[in-house]
Amino acid sequence: MFNLTTTDSDGVQGDEDDSFWEMDDIFDENPEEDILELQPREKTEVEDPKEASEASHPEVEGLSSEDSFEIKQNQDDEEEDPASIIVEEPEKKWNRVLLGTTIPDGRPVYWEFGHNGLANRHMLIFGSSGQGKTYAIQCIQCEMVKFRQKSLIIDYTNGFLPDQLEPETNKMVSPKQHVVSNDPLPINPFLPQESDHGGIVIKQSANDVAKRIAGLFNAVYNIGDQQYSVLHRAIMDGVESLKEQMNLEQMLVIIEEMSNDKKFKSSAQTLYNKLRPFVLDKPFSHGKKGFDWETIFQDQDPLCNIFQLVGMDGYTQKLITEFILWDLYGYLQSKGKKTKPKVVILDEVQNLDHQENSPLSKYLREGRKFGLSLMLATQTMSNMKKDEQDRMFNAEHKLFFRPADTELMSFARIAASFTMKSQDDWMKKLSSLKKGECFSIGRALNEKTGQLIQRAEKISITALKDRGFNE
Repeated sequence: MFNLTTTDSDGVQGDEDDSFWEMDDIFDENPEEDILELQPREKTEVEDPKEASEASHPEVEGLSSEDSFEIKQNQDDEEEDPASIIVEEPEKKWNRVLLGTTIPDGRPVYWEFGHNGLANRHMLIFGSSGQGKTYAIQCIQCEMVKFRQKSLIIDYTNGFLPDQLEPETNKMVSPKQHVVSNDPLPINPFLPQESDHGGIVIKQSANDVAKRIAGLFNAVYNIGDQQYSVLHRAIMDGVESLKEQMNLEQMLVIIEEMSNDKKFKSSAQTLYNKLRPFVLDKPFSHGKKGFDWETIFQDQDPLCNIFQLVGMDGYTQKLITEFILWDLYGYLQSKGKKTKPKVVILDEVQNLDHQENSPLSKYLREGRKFGLSLMLATQTMSNMKKDEQDRMFNAEHKLFFRPADTELMSFARIAASFTMKSQDDWMKKLSSLKKGECFSIGRALNEKTGQLIQRAEKISITALKDRGFNE
């Protein structure tokens, strides 16, 4: 029976001091310039390109006119001179999430979560272990309670166990834990999924189901072409003959039967031995037509559900996570609405499947139209291919905590690509971060114009006890 039981975490917080960069002084070594507004300064009356560069960057040495032109071109395309516009402070009707305060001046910095100007509601959190990623996630969850935002955590890292949650999180969010090893998930991975394409509903065929599940096992076990062929055939035959009664145990029976055929014997036997340990874990319950995802995301308590995979081996944890993500994707395709946000939280996301047709890649590309909001945390991206990294970088908001020394250059290169600031300078900035401090890179509200602008700011994550939850 599908039950959910409660939990608690520890985290970090940082000192509160800050500063500000504009694009004009992005190469200035002044340590106080730790806020980068990714918008150039106001237009000047200078006509000559070289003079224009010098006028808009009077203090910058070594900044090419080409760089200056690209930045100024974006400004010219976007808006009029802000100095010529008088705009009253906008009424903020969307849901905002306080992240922290700038260092050192203490100005609040928000994730403009509900603003319709965002390309997506995804957040990517970088940083080494112990620097504050999980604590920041808990702070964000507590802030979201204010507007009753539902969330789902799939915990395959033990980072959201009962003794890891902060007391404030336990009180504010009251997360419910579903321990899969004790209570199998009511998910049937073999059910054909349906998708709505502009009013045209398409249902998966047995072949589609077989490709989806065989591809999932291949992503985790790297089973090879021959074993993939056997697995695809076994799943397809089972779905066609058993319909809703098809399950993991039946899949194993069919594979074992195929091992008696000389054509499949060797591959089927190897495949059987590889998959049997996972099937014996019995992660999914039988006799269900499908998981009711509405119980997770409809507006009722608990506001946060945790699918807890503690006690299982790494292969099993990864397989269950991928099955959950695929099942959720089926639900989103048929019933997801962009006006109803659904937050999914994944830690150590580099360990999951990021290939082109994986559910995670689909979430990152298509999540907005389904109302999906991903919060993804990672210590490294060095094991990911460039196209996989690029999909991750599409997340609208990013938090950079201090990385491990081995990842410092990689993360500095990533940050530089978003801000036009040099990689060397970012290495200095990131390596100097204290526990609980990070750089927030994303769209922020321009209080003068009411528009969202790209901005990078050094912030201290506001501690849970200082967020006024008890006021």
